[in-house]
Amino acid sequence: MRAIMAFAAAALATVPGVVRAAEPPCLTTGEFGALAAYGLPGMIEGVSRRCAAHLPAGAFLNTAGGALIARYSAAKPAAWPAAKAVLMKVSGNTPAAALLLSALPDHAQQQLVDTLLAGVVEEKFPAETCPMADRLFALLAPLPPENTAEVVGISIGLGARANQGRIGPVRLCMP
Repeated sequence: MRAIMAFAAAALATVPGVVRAAEPPCLTTGEFGALAAYGLPGMIEGVSRRCAAHLPAGAFLNTAGGALIARYSAAKPAAWPAAKAVLMKVSGNTPAAALLLSALPDHAQQQLVDTLLAGVVEEKFPAETCPMADRLFALLAPLPPENTAEVVGISIGLGARANQGRIGPVRLCMP
């Protein structure tokens, strides 16, 4: 779960202005799942790049990470509308960020999110958790992307509850 929480915190840090928001937005586990459904390929790419030197050559991410990224990328177009709604919600606390995102066409928004997500995860992901992340992705790999995204959403919910409902710069909406 620590690896999933690290992914989520890094992913949420890519949303322009969210860290500076006065009142952190509240996301449901379903909204976290929507972000994961779109963002998993970028997160996996960032973790793969970050962990390549910290894992043995035969590790899952070093041998099968590219194939997993490609398979999960195929689900991104269907996941985009829900992920975009969550991104707009998160950026809504910062009018300049919301204006910037809403002014861009979808393909530009997607390129921005993809680039920021992979880069931030690569930079911020804790190297000491690479073996755990490698094992996690190996276990999740057989699942369809939608199931993996839901697992991430539920895991975020469980982890956030353990930390009083916060993960990074957002709050989890408690039912």
